[in-house]
Amino acid sequence: MLLGMQWTVLQSAAWVGMLISYSQNSSWSEAFIQTFDGQHPCKLCKVVAEGKRSEKAKEMSNSSQKLEATAADCRLSLSYPEVANPDLRSVPAPKSILFTPPHQPPRA
Repeated sequence: MLLGMQWTVLQSAAWVGMLISYSQNSSWSEAFIQTFDGQHPCKLCKVVAEGKRSEKAKEMSNSSQKLEATAADCRLSLSYPEVANPDLRSVPAPKSILFTPPHQPPRA
């Protein structure tokens, strides 16, 4: 399933089962509290928690491998075209370029 949706579906099923199970021996409010307090996880809740942990660890290792691979493969290569006329090689670069705006700046 996409984006961990399988864990959401399984966790929802676990909560429904826990509510039904706990409500047989106590009131609905107590069953609700026991279901969602985190102190009384069922077997399915433990499976979901472990699945989420392993999926997260796998994502973290995959992302670090991707970063290493892209950093190792990144190379910068610059090439300059050959100058056809040898006389152009000795032309000095301009020191500054003067530019005058076409209008006067507006006054405040």
